[in-house]
Amino acid sequence: MAGISGHIVGWFQRSLDKQIRLFYLPLITGVSVAFALMADLPTFNKSGVVLILLLTAIVHWDLRDGGVLSRWLYSHGAGYDMRSYITVSVAFGLVTLILGFANAFYTPLIMLYYIPIVLCAMRGGYRMTLLFVGILAASTSAYYQVGYQVYGRVYKEGNLYLLLFLGLALASGFIADRLRRAAVDLSALYETGRALNSTLNVSEIYALALNIISMDLAPDVSALFMIDSQKHLQLQAHRGLDDSRVKELSIEIGRGLIGKVAETRTPMSISETNRKWQLSFAPDIISVMAVPVRVGEKLLGVMMVGKRMAHAYGYENLRFLEALGSQAAISIQNAWLYRQTKEWASLDALTGIYNYRYFSERLDSEWSRALRYEKPLSFIMIDVDLFKQVNDNYGHLCGDEVLREIAHMLKKHTRDTDIVARYGGEEFVIILPETHYQDAYVAGEKLRRSIYEATFTGGNNNQKIKLTISLGIANYPSTAFSKSDLIYQADQALYQAKIQRNTLASPLDTSCQINLNPSEIS
Repeated sequence: MAGISGHIVGWFQRSLDKQIRLFYLPLITGVSVAFALMADLPTFNKSGVVLILLLTAIVHWDLRDGGVLSRWLYSHGAGYDMRSYITVSVAFGLVTLILGFANAFYTPLIMLYYIPIVLCAMRGGYRMTLLFVGILAASTSAYYQVGYQVYGRVYKEGNLYLLLFLGLALASGFIADRLRRAAVDLSALYETGRALNSTLNVSEIYALALNIISMDLAPDVSALFMIDSQKHLQLQAHRGLDDSRVKELSIEIGRGLIGKVAETRTPMSISETNRKWQLSFAPDIISVMAVPVRVGEKLLGVMMVGKRMAHAYGYENLRFLEALGSQAAISIQNAWLYRQTKEWASLDALTGIYNYRYFSERLDSEWSRALRYEKPLSFIMIDVDLFKQVNDNYGHLCGDEVLREIAHMLKKHTRDTDIVARYGGEEFVIILPETHYQDAYVAGEKLRRSIYEATFTGGNNNQKIKLTISLGIANYPSTAFSKSDLIYQADQALYQAKIQRNTLASPLDTSCQINLNPSEIS
Protein backbone atom coordinates (compact mmCIF):
# COMPACT_ATOMS: atom_id res chain seq x y z
CA MET A 1 0.00 0.00 0.00
CA ALA A 2 2.86 2.37 0.88
CA GLY A 3 4.47 1.66 -2.51
CA ILE A 4 1.26 2.55 -4.36
CA SER A 5 0.96 5.75 -2.33
CA GLY A 6 4.55 6.62 -3.23
CA HIS A 7 3.81 6.24 -6.95
CA ILE A 8 0.71 8.42 -6.57
CA VAL A 9 2.67 11.13 -4.77
CA GLY A 10 5.45 11.02 -7.38
CA TRP A 11 2.94 11.23 -10.25
CA PHE A 12 1.12 14.13 -8.57
CA GLN A 13 4.33 16.07 -7.99
CA ARG A 14 5.46 15.54 -11.58
CA SER A 15 2.03 16.65 -12.80
CA LEU A 16 2.19 19.73 -10.59
CA ASP A 17 5.61 20.64 -12.01
CA LYS A 18 4.24 20.14 -15.51
CA GLN A 19 1.25 22.37 -14.76
CA ILE A 20 3.54 25.10 -13.47
CA ARG A 21 5.55 25.01 -16.66
CA LEU A 22 2.40 24.94 -18.79
CA PHE A 23 1.01 27.87 -16.81
CA TYR A 24 4.10 29.91 -17.59
CA LEU A 25 4.13 28.94 -21.26
CA PRO A 26 1.33 31.33 -22.31
CA LEU A 27 2.91 34.05 -20.17
CA ILE A 28 6.24 33.65 -21.91
CA THR A 29 4.36 33.68 -25.21
CA GLY A 30 2.76 36.93 -24.04
CA VAL A 31 6.21 38.42 -23.58
CA SER A 32 7.08 37.49 -27.17
CA VAL A 33 3.87 39.12 -28.40
CA ALA A 34 4.78 42.17 -26.34
CA PHE A 35 7.97 42.54 -28.39
CA ALA A 36 5.83 42.92 -31.48
CA LEU A 37 3.71 45.54 -29.74
CA MET A 38 6.75 47.50 -28.61
CA ALA A 39 7.38 48.78 -32.11
CA ASP A 40 4.34 51.05 -31.69
CA LEU A 41 5.37 52.43 -28.31
CA PRO A 42 6.19 56.16 -28.14
CA THR A 43 9.57 55.73 -26.48
CA PHE A 44 11.35 52.46 -26.31
CA ASN A 45 14.79 51.39 -25.03
CA LYS A 46 15.12 48.04 -26.74
CA SER A 47 18.51 47.16 -25.29
CA GLY A 48 17.31 47.85 -21.74
CA VAL A 49 14.16 45.78 -22.20
CA VAL A 50 16.08 42.89 -23.74
CA LEU A 51 18.60 42.95 -20.88
CA ILE A 52 15.87 42.90 -18.25
CA LEU A 53 13.95 40.13 -20.04
CA LEU A 54 17.11 38.04 -20.08
CA LEU A 55 17.59 38.73 -16.37
CA THR A 56 13.97 37.73 -15.73
CA ALA A 57 14.51 34.49 -17.61
CA ILE A 58 17.63 33.74 -15.54
CA VAL A 59 15.80 34.46 -12.27
CA HIS A 60 12.98 32.04 -13.16
CA TRP A 61 14.97 29.46 -15.05
CA ASP A 62 14.34 25.83 -14.01
CA LEU A 63 11.14 26.42 -12.07
CA ARG A 64 11.12 22.89 -10.67
CA ASP A 65 13.90 23.93 -8.31
CA GLY A 66 12.40 27.38 -7.63
CA GLY A 67 14.60 29.30 -10.05
CA VAL A 68 18.28 30.23 -10.11
CA LEU A 69 17.88 33.09 -7.65
CA SER A 70 16.00 30.88 -5.18
CA ARG A 71 18.68 28.21 -5.36
CA TRP A 72 21.43 30.78 -4.84
CA LEU A 73 19.63 32.12 -1.76
CA TYR A 74 19.17 28.58 -0.49
CA SER A 75 22.89 27.91 -0.82
CA HIS A 76 23.46 30.92 1.48
CA GLY A 77 21.15 29.60 4.18
CA ALA A 78 17.92 31.44 3.38
CA GLY A 79 14.67 29.75 4.42
CA TYR A 80 11.74 29.06 2.12
CA ASP A 81 9.71 32.12 3.16
CA MET A 82 12.65 34.47 2.75
CA ARG A 83 13.49 32.97 -0.66
CA SER A 84 9.87 33.34 -1.74
CA TYR A 85 9.61 36.99 -0.72
CA ILE A 86 12.95 37.92 -2.31
CA THR A 87 12.29 36.03 -5.56
CA VAL A 88 8.79 37.47 -5.96
CA SER A 89 9.98 41.00 -5.08
CA VAL A 90 12.72 40.74 -7.71
CA ALA A 91 10.18 39.49 -10.26
CA PHE A 92 7.85 42.45 -9.63
CA GLY A 93 10.85 44.80 -9.72
CA LEU A 94 12.09 43.44 -13.05
CA VAL A 95 8.66 43.76 -14.67
CA THR A 96 8.45 47.33 -13.36
CA LEU A 97 11.85 48.08 -14.93
CA ILE A 98 10.70 46.60 -18.25
CA LEU A 99 7.61 48.79 -18.25
CA GLY A 100 9.72 51.77 -17.27
CA PHE A 101 12.26 51.27 -20.07
CA ALA A 102 9.44 50.73 -22.54
CA ASN A 103 7.42 53.66 -21.17
CA ALA A 104 4.53 51.20 -21.19
CA PHE A 105 2.61 51.88 -17.96
CA TYR A 106 -0.17 53.40 -20.06
CA THR A 107 -0.31 50.47 -22.51
CA PRO A 108 -1.67 46.88 -22.43
CA LEU A 109 1.91 45.77 -21.82
CA ILE A 110 1.15 46.33 -18.13
CA MET A 111 -0.28 42.82 -18.25
CA LEU A 112 3.32 41.61 -17.88
CA TYR A 113 2.57 41.81 -14.16
CA TYR A 114 0.69 38.55 -14.68
CA ILE A 115 4.08 36.78 -14.59
CA PRO A 116 5.12 37.74 -11.02
CA ILE A 117 1.50 37.40 -9.81
CA VAL A 118 1.37 33.75 -10.87
CA LEU A 119 4.87 33.15 -9.52
CA CYS A 120 3.76 34.67 -6.22
CA ALA A 121 0.72 32.37 -6.11
CA MET A 122 2.85 29.29 -6.79
CA ARG A 123 5.36 30.13 -4.08
CA GLY A 124 3.22 31.67 -1.35
CA GLY A 125 -0.46 31.01 -1.94
CA TYR A 126 -3.29 33.49 -1.99
CA ARG A 127 -2.28 35.43 1.15
CA MET A 128 1.15 36.29 -0.18
CA THR A 129 -0.36 37.03 -3.60
CA LEU A 130 -2.95 39.42 -2.16
CA LEU A 131 -0.20 41.19 -0.22
CA PHE A 132 1.93 41.85 -3.30
CA VAL A 133 -1.05 42.68 -5.53
CA GLY A 134 -2.30 45.09 -2.88
CA ILE A 135 1.07 46.84 -2.91
CA LEU A 136 1.06 46.78 -6.72
CA ALA A 137 -2.46 48.24 -6.91
CA ALA A 138 -1.67 50.99 -4.40
CA SER A 139 1.59 52.00 -6.10
CA THR A 140 0.10 51.84 -9.61
CA SER A 141 -2.91 53.93 -8.56
CA ALA A 142 -0.55 56.46 -7.00
CA TYR A 143 1.48 56.56 -10.23
CA TYR A 144 -1.61 57.21 -12.32
CA GLN A 145 -2.75 59.89 -9.88
CA VAL A 146 0.61 61.66 -10.11
CA GLY A 147 0.48 61.42 -13.92
CA TYR A 148 -2.95 63.01 -13.90
CA GLN A 149 -1.98 65.78 -11.48
CA VAL A 150 1.34 66.63 -13.19
CA TYR A 151 0.83 65.82 -16.88
CA GLY A 152 -2.93 65.60 -17.10
CA ARG A 153 -2.69 62.05 -18.45
CA VAL A 154 -5.78 59.91 -18.01
CA TYR A 155 -5.70 56.13 -18.40
CA LYS A 156 -9.26 54.82 -18.06
CA GLU A 157 -8.25 51.19 -18.63
CA GLY A 158 -5.90 51.33 -15.64
CA ASN A 159 -8.62 50.52 -13.11
CA LEU A 160 -9.73 47.59 -15.25
CA TYR A 161 -6.24 46.15 -15.23
CA LEU A 162 -6.01 46.56 -11.48
CA LEU A 163 -9.26 44.59 -11.11
CA LEU A 164 -7.87 41.93 -13.42
CA PHE A 165 -4.72 41.75 -11.28
CA LEU A 166 -6.86 41.27 -8.18
CA GLY A 167 -8.98 38.59 -9.87
CA LEU A 168 -5.90 36.75 -11.11
CA ALA A 169 -4.36 36.95 -7.64
CA LEU A 170 -7.43 35.42 -6.01
CA ALA A 171 -7.88 32.68 -8.63
CA SER A 172 -4.24 31.65 -8.96
CA GLY A 173 -3.63 31.90 -5.21
CA PHE A 174 -6.66 29.75 -4.42
CA ILE A 175 -5.70 27.14 -7.04
CA ALA A 176 -2.11 27.06 -5.80
CA ASP A 177 -3.27 26.60 -2.20
CA ARG A 178 -5.55 23.74 -3.20
CA LEU A 179 -2.76 22.06 -5.17
CA ARG A 180 -0.30 22.56 -2.33
CA ARG A 181 -2.79 21.19 0.21
CA ALA A 182 -3.46 18.17 -1.99
CA ALA A 183 0.28 17.54 -2.38
CA VAL A 184 0.83 17.86 1.38
CA ASP A 185 -2.06 15.50 2.13
CA LEU A 186 -0.80 12.95 -0.37
CA SER A 187 2.70 13.19 1.06
CA ALA A 188 1.30 12.86 4.59
CA LEU A 189 -0.72 9.80 3.59
CA TYR A 190 2.35 8.27 1.97
CA GLU A 191 4.41 8.81 5.11
CA THR A 192 1.47 7.57 7.16
CA GLY A 193 1.39 4.35 5.18
CA ARG A 194 5.10 3.87 5.67
CA ALA A 195 4.91 4.57 9.39
CA LEU A 196 1.81 2.48 10.06
CA ASN A 197 3.10 -0.47 8.04
CA SER A 198 6.45 -0.39 9.84
CA THR A 199 4.95 -1.91 13.00
CA LEU A 200 2.66 -4.80 13.83
CA ASN A 201 1.95 -3.56 17.34
CA VAL A 202 -1.67 -2.40 17.54
CA SER A 203 -1.03 0.11 20.35
CA GLU A 204 1.78 1.73 18.35
CA ILE A 205 -0.51 2.02 15.32
CA TYR A 206 -3.15 3.76 17.44
CA ALA A 207 -0.59 6.24 18.76
CA LEU A 208 0.92 6.88 15.31
CA ALA A 209 -2.49 7.57 13.77
CA LEU A 210 -3.38 10.14 16.45
CA ASN A 211 0.06 11.76 16.18
CA ILE A 212 -0.39 12.23 12.44
CA ILE A 213 -3.85 13.71 13.03
CA SER A 214 -2.40 16.14 15.57
CA MET A 215 0.31 17.31 13.16
CA ASP A 216 -1.97 17.77 10.15
CA LEU A 217 -5.35 18.86 11.57
CA ALA A 218 -4.26 20.33 14.94
CA PRO A 219 -7.47 19.25 16.75
CA ASP A 220 -8.29 20.02 20.38
CA VAL A 221 -9.36 16.40 20.87
CA SER A 222 -8.90 13.21 18.86
CA ALA A 223 -9.92 9.65 19.60
CA LEU A 224 -9.93 6.16 18.14
CA PHE A 225 -12.75 3.73 18.97
CA MET A 226 -12.49 0.05 18.05
CA ILE A 227 -15.37 -2.40 17.90
CA ASP A 228 -15.26 -5.28 20.41
CA SER A 229 -16.78 -8.77 20.46
CA GLN A 230 -19.98 -7.36 21.97
CA LYS A 231 -20.39 -4.97 19.01
CA HIS A 232 -19.64 -1.94 21.18
CA LEU A 233 -17.17 0.83 20.36
CA GLN A 234 -14.42 0.86 22.98
CA LEU A 235 -12.12 3.86 23.34
CA GLN A 236 -8.60 2.59 22.62
CA ALA A 237 -6.56 5.81 22.30
CA HIS A 238 -7.17 9.53 22.62
CA ARG A 239 -5.58 12.98 22.81
CA GLY A 240 -6.98 15.94 24.72
CA LEU A 241 -9.78 14.12 26.59
CA ASP A 242 -10.20 13.97 30.36
CA ASP A 243 -8.96 10.53 31.46
CA SER A 244 -11.40 10.38 34.37
CA ARG A 245 -14.31 11.16 32.05
CA VAL A 246 -13.48 8.62 29.36
CA LYS A 247 -12.18 5.76 31.49
CA GLU A 248 -13.50 2.51 29.98
CA LEU A 249 -15.71 4.56 27.63
CA SER A 250 -18.01 2.35 25.54
CA ILE A 251 -20.51 3.52 22.91
CA GLU A 252 -23.31 1.47 21.42
CA ILE A 253 -23.53 1.31 17.64
CA GLY A 254 -26.19 3.74 16.47
CA ARG A 255 -25.98 5.92 19.55
CA GLY A 256 -24.74 9.50 19.19
CA LEU A 257 -22.43 10.79 16.49
CA ILE A 258 -19.78 8.07 16.95
CA GLY A 259 -22.36 5.30 17.00
CA LYS A 260 -24.17 6.74 13.96
CA VAL A 261 -20.96 6.76 11.92
CA ALA A 262 -20.40 3.11 12.88
CA GLU A 263 -23.98 2.21 11.99
CA THR A 264 -24.10 3.97 8.60
CA ARG A 265 -20.37 3.49 7.87
CA THR A 266 -20.25 6.95 6.31
CA PRO A 267 -18.23 10.01 7.43
CA MET A 268 -19.98 12.79 9.32
CA SER A 269 -18.92 16.40 9.94
CA ILE A 270 -20.54 18.84 12.39
CA SER A 271 -19.37 22.44 12.13
CA GLU A 272 -21.51 24.17 14.78
CA THR A 273 -23.30 23.48 18.04
CA ASN A 274 -25.84 20.71 17.57
CA ARG A 275 -27.53 19.18 20.61
CA LYS A 276 -28.44 16.02 18.73
CA TRP A 277 -24.83 15.22 17.85
CA GLN A 278 -23.11 16.75 20.87
CA LEU A 279 -20.38 14.51 22.28
CA SER A 280 -21.30 13.40 25.79
CA PHE A 281 -17.65 12.80 26.70
CA ALA A 282 -16.54 16.20 25.29
CA PRO A 283 -19.53 18.60 25.44
CA ASP A 284 -17.38 21.70 24.77
CA ILE A 285 -16.37 20.47 21.32
CA ILE A 286 -18.26 22.28 18.54
CA SER A 287 -16.65 21.20 15.26
CA VAL A 288 -16.46 17.42 14.93
CA MET A 289 -15.39 15.04 12.17
CA ALA A 290 -15.83 11.28 12.48
CA VAL A 291 -15.01 8.61 9.90
CA PRO A 292 -15.39 4.82 9.90
CA VAL A 293 -12.23 2.75 10.18
CA ARG A 294 -12.99 -0.15 7.90
CA VAL A 295 -11.52 -2.57 5.38
CA GLY A 296 -14.01 -3.12 2.59
CA GLU A 297 -17.34 -3.74 4.30
CA LYS A 298 -15.75 -4.89 7.55
CA LEU A 299 -16.03 -2.23 10.26
CA LEU A 300 -13.11 -2.04 12.67
CA GLY A 301 -13.92 1.20 14.50
CA VAL A 302 -14.39 4.96 14.28
CA MET A 303 -11.84 7.79 14.22
CA MET A 304 -12.86 11.29 15.34
CA VAL A 305 -11.36 14.76 15.77
CA GLY A 306 -12.84 17.94 17.19
CA LYS A 307 -12.19 21.61 17.95
CA ARG A 308 -13.78 24.06 20.33
CA MET A 309 -14.51 26.56 17.55
CA ALA A 310 -17.24 26.54 14.90
CA HIS A 311 -16.54 25.79 11.21
CA ALA A 312 -13.01 24.61 11.99
CA TYR A 313 -12.84 21.94 9.28
CA GLY A 314 -13.66 21.81 5.59
CA TYR A 315 -14.31 19.21 2.94
CA GLU A 316 -10.60 18.61 2.31
CA ASN A 317 -10.03 17.90 5.99
CA LEU A 318 -12.81 15.31 6.02
CA ARG A 319 -11.42 13.60 2.92
CA PHE A 320 -7.95 13.52 4.48
CA LEU A 321 -9.28 12.00 7.71
CA GLU A 322 -11.24 9.43 5.71
CA ALA A 323 -8.12 8.45 3.74
CA LEU A 324 -6.12 8.25 6.97
CA GLY A 325 -8.80 6.03 8.48
CA SER A 326 -8.52 3.68 5.52
CA GLN A 327 -4.72 3.53 5.87
CA ALA A 328 -4.99 2.89 9.60
CA ALA A 329 -7.64 0.20 9.07
CA ILE A 330 -5.35 -1.83 6.80
CA SER A 331 -2.46 -1.57 9.28
CA ILE A 332 -4.67 -2.49 12.23
CA GLN A 333 -6.11 -5.49 10.42
CA ASN A 334 -2.60 -6.64 9.47
CA ALA A 335 -1.53 -6.31 13.11
CA TRP A 336 -4.57 -8.28 14.26
CA LEU A 337 -3.94 -11.00 11.69
CA TYR A 338 -0.28 -11.18 12.72
CA ARG A 339 -1.22 -11.45 16.39
CA GLN A 340 -3.86 -14.07 15.63
CA THR A 341 -1.43 -16.08 13.49
CA LYS A 342 1.16 -15.87 16.23
CA GLU A 343 -1.38 -17.08 18.79
CA TRP A 344 -2.43 -19.95 16.54
CA ALA A 345 1.19 -20.97 16.11
CA SER A 346 1.59 -21.14 19.90
CA LEU A 347 -1.66 -23.02 20.64
CA ASP A 348 -2.29 -26.75 20.63
CA ALA A 349 -4.74 -27.56 17.84
CA LEU A 350 -6.69 -30.13 19.88
CA THR A 351 -7.03 -28.59 23.34
CA GLY A 352 -6.67 -24.84 22.61
CA ILE A 353 -4.05 -24.34 25.33
CA TYR A 354 -0.37 -23.62 24.68
CA ASN A 355 1.67 -26.19 22.76
CA TYR A 356 5.06 -27.70 23.56
CA ARG A 357 6.97 -25.15 21.48
CA TYR A 358 5.49 -22.19 23.33
CA PHE A 359 5.99 -23.97 26.67
CA SER A 360 9.68 -24.50 25.89
CA GLU A 361 10.18 -20.81 24.97
CA ARG A 362 8.38 -19.57 28.07
CA LEU A 363 10.25 -21.93 30.38
CA ASP A 364 13.53 -20.53 29.05
CA SER A 365 12.42 -16.93 29.64
CA GLU A 366 10.88 -17.62 33.06
CA TRP A 367 13.97 -19.52 34.20
CA SER A 368 16.22 -16.62 33.14
CA ARG A 369 13.90 -14.20 34.90
CA ALA A 370 13.90 -16.27 38.09
CA LEU A 371 17.70 -16.30 38.17
CA ARG A 372 18.04 -12.60 37.35
CA TYR A 373 15.60 -11.36 39.99
CA GLU A 374 16.12 -14.24 42.45
CA LYS A 375 12.46 -15.21 42.33
CA PRO A 376 11.07 -18.71 42.96
CA LEU A 377 9.79 -20.78 40.05
CA SER A 378 7.61 -23.89 40.28
CA PHE A 379 6.87 -26.52 37.68
CA ILE A 380 4.12 -29.18 37.55
CA MET A 381 3.84 -32.16 35.22
CA ILE A 382 0.45 -33.87 34.92
CA ASP A 383 -0.65 -37.19 33.44
CA VAL A 384 -4.23 -38.46 33.08
CA ASP A 385 -4.49 -41.84 34.78
CA LEU A 386 -5.58 -44.81 32.65
CA PHE A 387 -6.55 -42.57 29.76
CA LYS A 388 -6.07 -45.43 27.29
CA GLN A 389 -9.23 -47.00 28.70
CA VAL A 390 -11.24 -43.93 27.62
CA ASN A 391 -10.07 -44.35 24.02
CA ASP A 392 -10.66 -48.11 24.13
CA ASN A 393 -14.15 -47.88 25.67
CA TYR A 394 -15.52 -44.71 24.09
CA GLY A 395 -13.42 -44.13 20.99
CA HIS A 396 -10.72 -41.63 20.09
CA LEU A 397 -13.17 -38.84 19.22
CA CYS A 398 -14.58 -39.04 22.71
CA GLY A 399 -11.05 -39.18 24.09
CA ASP A 400 -10.12 -36.01 22.25
CA GLU A 401 -13.14 -34.22 23.68
CA VAL A 402 -12.25 -35.39 27.19
CA LEU A 403 -8.73 -33.98 26.74
CA ARG A 404 -10.28 -30.66 25.75
CA GLU A 405 -12.47 -30.70 28.87
CA ILE A 406 -9.47 -31.47 31.09
CA ALA A 407 -7.40 -28.71 29.49
CA HIS A 408 -10.28 -26.28 30.09
CA MET A 409 -10.43 -27.26 33.76
CA LEU A 410 -6.69 -26.91 34.22
CA LYS A 411 -6.84 -23.43 32.70
CA LYS A 412 -9.85 -22.52 34.82
CA HIS A 413 -8.23 -23.50 38.13
CA THR A 414 -4.89 -21.75 37.57
CA ARG A 415 -3.86 -18.09 37.65
CA ASP A 416 -3.71 -15.87 34.60
CA THR A 417 0.06 -15.60 35.10
CA ASP A 418 0.52 -19.40 35.03
CA ILE A 419 1.39 -21.06 31.72
CA VAL A 420 -0.67 -24.19 31.02
CA ALA A 421 0.49 -26.27 28.05
CA ARG A 422 0.02 -29.68 26.51
CA TYR A 423 3.24 -31.64 26.82
CA GLY A 424 2.18 -34.49 24.57
CA GLY A 425 -0.49 -37.20 24.45
CA GLU A 426 -2.43 -36.99 27.73
CA GLU A 427 0.35 -35.13 29.55
CA PHE A 428 0.18 -31.48 30.57
CA VAL A 429 2.64 -29.05 32.17
CA ILE A 430 2.18 -25.88 34.18
CA ILE A 431 4.78 -23.16 34.77
CA LEU A 432 4.10 -21.13 37.93
CA PRO A 433 6.26 -17.96 37.98
CA GLU A 434 7.16 -16.43 41.35
CA THR A 435 5.58 -19.38 43.18
CA HIS A 436 7.14 -21.03 46.23
CA TYR A 437 7.14 -24.80 46.67
CA GLN A 438 4.38 -24.78 49.29
CA ASP A 439 2.08 -22.65 47.13
CA ALA A 440 2.72 -24.86 44.09
CA TYR A 441 1.87 -27.92 46.20
CA VAL A 442 -1.43 -26.36 47.25
CA ALA A 443 -2.20 -25.42 43.62
CA GLY A 444 -1.42 -28.97 42.46
CA GLU A 445 -3.64 -30.48 45.11
CA LYS A 446 -6.46 -28.16 44.07
CA LEU A 447 -6.11 -29.34 40.46
CA ARG A 448 -6.05 -33.02 41.51
CA ARG A 449 -9.22 -32.61 43.56
CA SER A 450 -11.08 -30.67 40.85
CA ILE A 451 -10.44 -33.40 38.25
CA TYR A 452 -11.33 -36.15 40.73
CA GLU A 453 -14.67 -34.51 41.54
CA ALA A 454 -15.54 -33.70 37.91
CA THR A 455 -17.59 -35.78 35.52
CA PHE A 456 -16.63 -35.78 31.84
CA THR A 457 -18.98 -36.44 28.94
CA GLY A 458 -16.71 -36.55 25.94
CA GLY A 459 -19.25 -34.54 23.97
CA ASN A 460 -22.15 -36.85 24.86
CA ASN A 461 -24.14 -35.57 27.80
CA ASN A 462 -25.50 -39.05 28.47
CA GLN A 463 -22.02 -40.36 29.27
CA LYS A 464 -20.48 -39.98 32.70
CA ILE A 465 -16.75 -40.56 32.66
CA LYS A 466 -14.72 -40.37 35.89
CA LEU A 467 -11.00 -39.70 35.68
CA THR A 468 -8.06 -38.89 37.94
CA ILE A 469 -4.68 -37.30 37.36
CA SER A 470 -1.21 -37.75 38.81
CA LEU A 471 1.09 -34.77 39.37
CA GLY A 472 4.79 -34.24 39.86
CA ILE A 473 6.17 -30.99 41.29
CA ALA A 474 9.62 -29.38 41.28
CA ASN A 475 10.73 -25.95 42.43
CA TYR A 476 13.61 -23.52 42.16
CA PRO A 477 15.40 -23.02 44.51
CA SER A 478 13.85 -25.61 46.89
CA THR A 479 14.75 -28.71 44.83
CA ALA A 480 16.26 -27.74 41.48
CA PHE A 481 19.19 -25.49 40.56
CA SER A 482 19.05 -25.76 36.77
CA LYS A 483 16.33 -25.83 34.16
CA SER A 484 17.07 -29.44 33.21
CA ASP A 485 16.90 -30.41 36.91
CA LEU A 486 13.50 -28.73 37.17
CA ILE A 487 12.04 -30.77 34.31
CA TYR A 488 13.76 -33.98 35.35
CA GLN A 489 12.63 -33.80 38.98
CA ALA A 490 9.01 -33.04 38.03
CA ASP A 491 9.07 -35.98 35.57
CA GLN A 492 10.50 -38.38 38.16
CA ALA A 493 8.00 -37.18 40.76
CA LEU A 494 5.20 -37.79 38.26
CA TYR A 495 6.53 -41.31 37.68
CA GLN A 496 6.33 -41.99 41.43
CA ALA A 497 2.85 -40.46 41.64
CA LYS A 498 1.52 -42.68 38.85
CA ILE A 499 2.40 -45.79 40.82
CA GLN A 500 -0.44 -44.94 43.20
CA ARG A 501 -2.46 -42.77 40.77
CA ASN A 502 -4.66 -39.82 41.77
CA THR A 503 -1.84 -38.41 43.84
CA LEU A 504 0.79 -35.69 43.89
CA ALA A 505 4.51 -36.18 44.46
CA SER A 506 7.62 -34.06 44.74
CA PRO A 507 11.33 -34.55 45.46
CA LEU A 508 10.71 -33.39 49.04
CA ASP A 509 8.30 -36.28 49.79
CA THR A 510 10.00 -38.95 51.90
CA SER A 511 8.16 -41.63 49.96
CA CYS A 512 9.39 -40.26 46.65
CA GLN A 513 12.87 -41.63 45.97
CA ILE A 514 14.35 -39.45 43.20
CA ASN A 515 17.90 -39.14 42.00
CA LEU A 516 18.26 -35.32 42.01
CA ASN A 517 21.11 -35.35 39.51
CA PRO A 518 19.97 -36.54 36.06
CA SER A 519 23.59 -36.87 34.93
CA GLU A 520 24.03 -39.85 37.28
CA ILE A 521 21.45 -41.95 35.43
CA SER A 522 23.12 -44.90 33.71
